[in-house]
Amino acid sequence: MKKKIHKLQYSTEEKSAFIAISSHEKDYYLCWKLNNKLVIDLKKNQDFEVVKSKNEIIQKFSIYDFIDEKYSITYKLISNKCEKGFLLEEFNNIDYFLKITGNLTKEKITLILTKIKQTESVITAFEFDKKNIKSKNSSLI
Repeated sequence: MKKKIHKLQYSTEEKSAFIAISSHEKDYYLCWKLNNKLVIDLKKNQDFEVVKSKNEIIQKFSIYDFIDEKYSITYKLISNKCEKGFLLEEFNNIDYFLKITGNLTKEKITLILTKIKQTESVITAFEFDKKNIKSKNSSLI
């Protein structure tokens, strides 16, 4: 009888998903809506500051995050707009980015995206590939 070999494949690499969200709501109100819909607890973190070297304009972008220790998932909501411009200029039609990292499956990402789309204040939401970002500020996302 031929010997069977079973290989266990285990990856320590965390999976990430990037969701673009379009909403006319203020960041704190959108967070409240997402917290209720996704049953998470996004909280305000320190703003991300970008200094435009041409004219030395300081841009501040809000960041909200939450670590779900039960499921080993991290959520980070990043504003793409401020009074003085965009974080990622090539995505000027997107208001927020939600970066989800951790123990994710394709089904979990689809479920999260569906719930975001069902959120009252969200106009549209879609998953996108980080490889499409050409901006130098992409390190935050």
